[in-house]
Amino acid sequence: MSPKSPTLGEIAKEAGVSRQAVYLHFDNRAALLTETIRIMREKVGTTARMKAAREVEPELVLSSWVCKLFEVYEEILPMGETYMAIAHADEAGKQGWGVFVASVRRSAAFVIERFDSLGMLQSKWTVETATDWLYTKIDFAVWHLIVHELGWSREQAVLRTVESLEADLLVIPESD
Repeated sequence: MSPKSPTLGEIAKEAGVSRQAVYLHFDNRAALLTETIRIMREKVGTTARMKAAREVEPELVLSSWVCKLFEVYEEILPMGETYMAIAHADEAGKQGWGVFVASVRRSAAFVIERFDSLGMLQSKWTVETATDWLYTKIDFAVWHLIVHELGWSREQAVLRTVESLEADLLVIPESD
């Protein structure tokens, strides 16, 4: 494979069609990669799963959401690893992976907005900066490093991530 794999020619060859046939459906490689990400998200049910994870009791939102997100990451692992590599190689790859990254970040913003509306976000954070912070802690590359390179279990990764984020971002009411 080339440094900018997969090329449209490689995809066409693997699919058993001409390169021109691929161009009938996609204007360029970025469009193909973006559509692949959209189909992957749809197949995995990412949007519905992440929305459901955010709609639990406030004290469970963060753990529910992080747990579901890490489940999605596990399900998309081979494609996610490929897209991360492609995203670093060229602009088309960056655009394709950017679709997934943007959806995760939007979901993170919904989580932070919910905490903010409940008065649970620490005053040192804005919704935007808290969303940035949350996103950096749950990014696919960070999760991949912790779970697949350092060998943490998914449960351990969820627990430590949630504990860290709660301490960093939230005002947790004391229990009676």
